[in-house]
Amino acid sequence: MVEQIQEAGAKLLPLTLLPLDPVRYYRHLSMRFGTSIAHWIACCVGIECWHNRYDEALR
Repeated sequence: MVEQIQEAGAKLLPLTLLPLDPVRYYRHLSMRFGTSIAHWIACCVGIECWHNRYDEALR
């Protein structure tokens, strides 16, 4: 993907993720979609883990 972007003449600017406040994130999900989705994400290791993994891969 990086090579395709560069071959098209565009400059690539990879960025890391903004810091995550897990409590605020889960509160927002619960208010918007109900508690089920926040519970499901928490059971799947939690958003912090996925956020950190993605950010680490970018670095």
